[in-house]
This record gives sequence, C-alpha cells and structure tokens, in this order.
Amino acid sequence: MLTSLSRSTVLSGMTFSARFASTVKIAFRSGDWGPEEFDVPVGTVLAKYIVEKKMPNLKMSCGGDMICGRCHVHLTDDLFAKTIEAFPISEDEEDTLDDNDRTPNSRLSCQLKVTPEFDGQEIIIPVE
Repeated sequence: MLTSLSRSTVLSGMTFSARFASTVKIAFRSGDWGPEEFDVPVGTVLAKYIVEKKMPNLKMSCGGDMICGRCHVHLTDDLFAKTIEAFPISEDEEDTLDDNDRTPNSRLSCQLKVTPEFDGQEIIIPVE
C-alpha cells in the first residue's frame, strides 16, 4: 500500500483511474492524418507501438539504437516536461535530434516507454 501512495504522490494531477490503468489514451496525428486516439498499454516502447499500428510518417530503421532519427515525435509541453524527468535525453539522443529538424519538444519515440503521464496527451509525428 505504501508503494501506491508514493506513486500517487508522484503522479499528481492525473485522474485516479489513469494512475493505475494498464492502458492510457493517447491521440496521435501526422500531417492530414488524425488526430486518432488509441488505448496504449503502459510500459510499451512508444516507437514500437506506432510502427505496429502502421501510423503514417514514422519508421524505426535502426531498431531503436538512436541512429536514424526516423522515430522523431513532437510532444506537448506538459508531456515533454514529464518525460524528461522519467527518461532524460542522452547525448546520443541529443545528437540524433539535432540532425532531424528538432523542435523544443522533440523526442525519439524509441527512447520513451508509455507511462500513466501519457494519458490524454497528443503526440505529433512530423511529416518527412
């Protein structure tokens, strides 16, 4: 029980159901496609989910090794701040993003696991 209380303190600002859900609702859009909402399992690597669902404009050519940058996404300000805490940007990710039309809220989706903080957020997949 102490673990649940600690987790709910860390995840403040979310609904009770999102804190303990096995899936979260995330809206995705890219160019003229979307937004389309999906129930994404918590713990899933974001890039793998996007590729599995055959969403447009995202590939994972390097298999998640942060080399190709083809899994580049744009996050909301809120989600970007939350992912930085949970998944800090490495020097390799910085270098790859710098080579791929980076915006202030850019991340490589191969470096992000879905957490309850993703619930209700929108992720933009840039058009190549």
